[in-house]
Amino acid sequence: MGVPPLDVTDLLDDRTLRGPAFCRALTARVDEHLAEVFAAADPPAGTALAAVGGYGRGEQCPGSDVDVVLVHAPGVDVAAAAQAIWYPLWDAGLKLGHQVGTVDQLLEVSGEAIETATSLLAARTVAGDPDPVERLAAGALDRWQGRSRRHLDQLQAVVAERHARYGEVAFLLEPDLKEARGGLRDVHSLLWVEQATVPILREAESAGLAAAFETLLAVRVELHRLTGKRSDQLLLELQDEVAAALDLPDADVIMAEV
Repeated sequence: MGVPPLDVTDLLDDRTLRGPAFCRALTARVDEHLAEVFAAADPPAGTALAAVGGYGRGEQCPGSDVDVVLVHAPGVDVAAAAQAIWYPLWDAGLKLGHQVGTVDQLLEVSGEAIETATSLLAARTVAGDPDPVERLAAGALDRWQGRSRRHLDQLQAVVAERHARYGEVAFLLEPDLKEARGGLRDVHSLLWVEQATVPILREAESAGLAAAFETLLAVRVELHRLTGKRSDQLLLELQDEVAAALDLPDADVIMAEV
């Protein structure tokens, strides 16, 4: 008998769950489901399923991809187990970002692709043997710090291109909450900079950044709830409804908050 499909209807219907609280609840529900799927796949000993990226950070939104890596010991064939894990998730309509490899293989990829490097900084165990995931997370941080000059140059280029493409949240009628300048991705970028070097934000700045992040995350959650999909652009025709979902009077107020 297979694992029942992931059902988060109760979380979506619970309007008391907003912003980070909703994301934590959804992350925990996805964790439980993936752990069941992993166990049913009967993977080889020493194999683990790790959450990475936004899912690893516990920031899962209704329309977010579920980013995971299947970590295994060298020389172990996990092809059958991988198929037994991925296919039920795909069949259930889960938006999955996935990789498979040993700790060394995944770290090697992270040295070439900044998206992988930053994603692995949030690696945590969802199911299976925690040891390889702990080594993966520690190795990812060590490489991120050891190659900080190169990585930060790459990050700067990525951020500049993103800002040029998406504009600035504060000055757009229909901002992209994640990718535009001043959006959620910039908060992540600042955290990655601090992980690469030393803390650059004063305590008051960190508190202000956290508050701003929670505001944007709350709006993103309600936007996903409203549209039923990954939709990070706060379109004009949706602003009143998102405002109402957050108990705000109208679009003008929510855009002032954003």
